[in-house]
Amino acid sequence: MSFLLKLGQRILFNPVVAHSSNKRLFQNITKPFSTKATPHPLLLTNYYTQKNGFQSSPFHFINLTHVTLTPPVFIRCKSTKMKTHSGAKKRFRVLGNGKFKRSKAGKRHLNTGVSRSKIRRLSEPAYAHSSQMNHLKKLMPYA
Repeated sequence: MSFLLKLGQRILFNPVVAHSSNKRLFQNITKPFSTKATPHPLLLTNYYTQKNGFQSSPFHFINLTHVTLTPPVFIRCKSTKMKTHSGAKKRFRVLGNGKFKRSKAGKRHLNTGVSRSKIRRLSEPAYAHSSQMNHLKKLMPYA
């Protein structure tokens, strides 16, 4: 059994055969576009860390049999549908330019003593104030 595993362009040591005297094994390994042969930094453990009860050398490799690379999983959650506020949909209509049209108050009842000109003015449309626009857009998300 070979002590080297070749994965793509990287040459890795088999953790079963590789031990702390791997320094001389790297002398004949060359990488493309490099002049000095050095081990890959992701494969080395920290120089001062403890591994299996003994001090690790800089050429002691991580056991690659326990490392599993899985592709990222994207789970698409279906969010709940937002509800339109029932009071806002009865009182406002959305125009094509994004403004909200409303009717004026005071025309429903008790208008016997009110002049005809005032009743006509109450029939004209009114528009929601700009300070209420963001709040109304949240209340009516599909309008």
